[in-house]
Amino acid sequence: MPDLDPAYLAGDWCYVSITAGSNVEPEHITYRFNPDGTLLYQNATGTPLDRPGNWSSEGGRVVIKPTLMMFKLHVKEQQPDRLVLSGMGDMLFTRGACGTPG
Repeated sequence: MPDLDPAYLAGDWCYVSITAGSNVEPEHITYRFNPDGTLLYQNATGTPLDRPGNWSSEGGRVVIKPTLMMFKLHVKEQQPDRLVLSGMGDMLFTRGACGTPG
């Protein structure tokens, strides 16, 4: 899979959940990715979108600091409004800020 294009990733994405085996853990954390490699994210569901971080994509690997930097992330699926990053489980992101989890 090629590197993520900054123009594709730019904007708000909802980190919906992480799936490991049959276990699905809801996350509902909004990330705002900027084309320059910076980002903002929520500390927890419902908190302000005010935590700074960085992201990069090189050699098919995605690094999201500081929140997900412990995972070796690779793009597993890339659709216009859906992104799955695989590390120690599959992390589902959907385009747009997270709403209230149901």
